[in-house]
Amino acid sequence: MLREYAAGESNKKLVLLTASHGKLTAFARGSRRVGSKLASDLFCYNEFIFFDGGSFLSLNQVSPIKHFAGIADDFDSYCYACYLLEIADAMLLPKMETGEALRLILHGLNELSTGRLPPKVIFAAFTFKFLQIEGFAPLVDCCMHCEKQITFDGDVWLLPDGLVCGLCASGGATGGTLLSPQARAALEYILKVNSENVFAFNASPDVYDQLHHAAGRFLSANVDVEFKSLMMFK
Repeated sequence: MLREYAAGESNKKLVLLTASHGKLTAFARGSRRVGSKLASDLFCYNEFIFFDGGSFLSLNQVSPIKHFAGIADDFDSYCYACYLLEIADAMLLPKMETGEALRLILHGLNELSTGRLPPKVIFAAFTFKFLQIEGFAPLVDCCMHCEKQITFDGDVWLLPDGLVCGLCASGGATGGTLLSPQARAALEYILKVNSENVFAFNASPDVYDQLHHAAGRFLSANVDVEFKSLMMFK
């Protein structure tokens, strides 16, 4: 479930991301009542059964598949988990193919619930991978300016469209984020693997900080949305 909002005294409308039908909006009658069988937690992967009324969907049954309970135990994990759902709700449209995005979200929520990686690293890896799925991947193989292949023996700058080598940046790149060779290698890994493996890496705290900063700058440069979940950190 991506989002829910009240619809009358005891009902809700749910915005759902599904594996087979993309993004849907469904009506859950009586789900705001205490003890309702149609109640569902935000960070929970469910099986839903609907009644198709033609112009609307009515939720008939909810069966939990996996509950990411550990997310609520940490403030940063909770905020970043909200962001995962918020960006999907903002960028995915009804009738779009959403299978890959859904798999990435589920893996991201699972990582946030386990606490294996710092939440800010999960935010960074998820952001770059999600934007890549939606067609906003940065170019990482060659310099945007000189078009020469970038090697791993020096720092590079990440701009909204891709990387710039140190020679072309010549002391700084406006609006860019400086990445060490290790951080650039981590970014390249994130963009080349599938969603199931995107969080399967370890790096130094300095690389984690660079990826986190770069992801935030890259997100704000390419997505014109103010995410309420990220504003909670300010």
